[in-house]
Amino acid sequence: MEEKRFMKRGVIFFFYDGQGIVDRYVPVLLSGMKECAKDIFIVVNGSLTEAGREVLEKLTPYVWQRENQGFDVGAYRYALQKIGWDRIGRYDELILMNHTIMGPVCSVKPMFDQMAEKDVDFWGLSMHYGIPFDPYGLTECGYIQSHMQSHFLVIRSSLSGQEDFRSYWEQLPKINSYGESVVYHESVFTDHFAKKGYRWACYTETEGMEDFVDYPLLKAPVRLLKEAGCPFFKRRSFFHDYEEYLTATAGEEAAALMDYLKEETAYDTDMIWETILRGANQADIKKCLQLNYVLDSRKSFVDEGRIKRHRIALVYHFYYEDLLEECVHYASSMPPSADIYITTGSKEKKELLEKRLSFLPNAVRVVLVNNRGRDVSAFLVGMRETVKEYEYVCFVHDKKVNYFKPLAQGTSWARHCFENLLQSRPFVENVIGLLEENPRLGFLTVPPPIHGGYYPTLCYEWAGNYENVVKLAERLGLHVPMEKEKEPVAAIGSMFWFKTKALEKLLEVEWNYEDFPEEPLADDGTISHAIERIHSFVVQDAGYYPAWLFSDTGAAVYMTNVTCMLRGFNQVIFEKQGGYPYSWTKSRLFYTDPEEEKQGKFRLDPVLYYDVGGGYSESCQLHSKNEAAWPNVDVRFLLDDSIEKVNGLRFDPCERGLFLLKDLCITAVYADGSSRLVPEKHWKHNGKGGKRDILFLTSDPWIDIRWKEKENPTELKIQAVLSIRAEDL
Repeated sequence: MEEKRFMKRGVIFFFYDGQGIVDRYVPVLLSGMKECAKDIFIVVNGSLTEAGREVLEKLTPYVWQRENQGFDVGAYRYALQKIGWDRIGRYDELILMNHTIMGPVCSVKPMFDQMAEKDVDFWGLSMHYGIPFDPYGLTECGYIQSHMQSHFLVIRSSLSGQEDFRSYWEQLPKINSYGESVVYHESVFTDHFAKKGYRWACYTETEGMEDFVDYPLLKAPVRLLKEAGCPFFKRRSFFHDYEEYLTATAGEEAAALMDYLKEETAYDTDMIWETILRGANQADIKKCLQLNYVLDSRKSFVDEGRIKRHRIALVYHFYYEDLLEECVHYASSMPPSADIYITTGSKEKKELLEKRLSFLPNAVRVVLVNNRGRDVSAFLVGMRETVKEYEYVCFVHDKKVNYFKPLAQGTSWARHCFENLLQSRPFVENVIGLLEENPRLGFLTVPPPIHGGYYPTLCYEWAGNYENVVKLAERLGLHVPMEKEKEPVAAIGSMFWFKTKALEKLLEVEWNYEDFPEEPLADDGTISHAIERIHSFVVQDAGYYPAWLFSDTGAAVYMTNVTCMLRGFNQVIFEKQGGYPYSWTKSRLFYTDPEEEKQGKFRLDPVLYYDVGGGYSESCQLHSKNEAAWPNVDVRFLLDDSIEKVNGLRFDPCERGLFLLKDLCITAVYADGSSRLVPEKHWKHNGKGGKRDILFLTSDPWIDIRWKEKENPTELKIQAVLSIRAEDL
């Protein structure tokens, strides 16, 4: 076949954006199609900004906006009817494509020229080789069959001009979900017309690909671009469900694609950052693009001239006098041209710091601040205006943790932060080079601690702060995705490097010390804890991305810890209980008696301590048993009526941590038979989270219950649901 037979082409382009914004990649995509297409028809589902409409109307006079219904199927059907079946049949080739692909990374003409040689009635860009089950529960056969994907289909007049094509679209059911779009259209289109005798081919189908991976354009994109000359790639590559990547690959494909596009094509990868930072969840972006930087701590790869081009500062909040030498050590890691600010709360400490740091070649200034709000207020109140004068800033603070025993756990966390942010001068110089070389990189912090009592932090990054972070995001005017089920790339511990432009929205707020609670500061749920988790979203909203930072030595330790713990899980899964870790973990954590386990019971070893004046005493306690089946907690204590006055009670559920009590209710029963729920304001606990959903990390969990009634209760009932599942923790 000669290419001239297919000179008249029309494109139906489906577009959707939740905010109605047309990112730069869209006109680039459609302009690339103009090389081989005569007419472009754009169907917009949902909203469209005025600026977005202006962009699209520069490309074509055919821009149609409709309700956001029917997904791509509804949009294509709408356009086909709008254009008219007679006109559709007069196009040599009709192209159905949508906004989920990006490119082109090369001219589309070779693709059209090559496919012009194929004697087919329709063809497509890429294959999906099917799924051996139905993830949507909608198919009759119970699986998803192999098919050409609907993001780019080309229909020749030998099919588009037929009644078969028209009736297909008119008989399609109303599409109400993504799953229905796949099951009722995308996965059946190829087979439907093949069974009717129409011939088809796929442009990127290569030998052996079917056995290699089920979804080549997503899971092997570089291979398709290099070997098959594919001009397009999936936008979703950079924020796809990472667990699905891991079913077929080691998770390297999205990062490899970004590197390939940047190094071997002329495609402007900044357009990728623009669209994914605006519309995708940062947890997905970070995982898919492997945003973990490991830098050399012994040799600098950045010359002094490059460092001097930037205004750089270290802001270090100092509180503990016995950690003075630690402060001196890490402050010494800054290059001489960087300025150093130490914030502290007393004149005595100020004098101590000025004297001890006087040997540094840097410009050093010690700033007095109010300790209300601790390090967070020191940064946002005491240093807010100052940091705006700089381009790159590192913020750290000394750290002691007293709620975990042994205390070495807290010391190791502090070391984890400092060693991966300020390990040495060569390391810091490499950090500056990293920030300079990556224009979209705006925030660097360390990964969550995973040792000792900190271990659950890795799946509990929000702690009890999600709602407060959402409120703060609204206050700051942030417009990026935020989901409770997906972790923030947060600076747990409030230590980080950042570009000041990336944190502008946080720094523009006129914070006051009164915005922060007075001491003693609660373990969770305060404005400080919300700010600790908002940084990365402020950065993303500004068009920058957050990432994890490691020194080479810090990465070695973290990698050892991760593999050690993963190996422990594998032992549980594959050796102890034949692949069912949940029951094993339940038994090991809560010492289920074999006979009781048959009855669905488990042991909590609950204890109730009395405060009859002078605090709680081991000599004044009650023991009980849990009367409910897993995972319910139903514990009852018959109180000693010989005690005239009880000031308070302390409930210890067990002598172990790493569990969650959900839907907690405490009921007091009185001598006259009446009962009432104990108000939540009368409780306090040493866990994390709210009053009714408490995560206990410590091996000595307790709930303190105080009384104001003159009459003592005769019975105390405690009911809850216990969970040790990772998704709950």
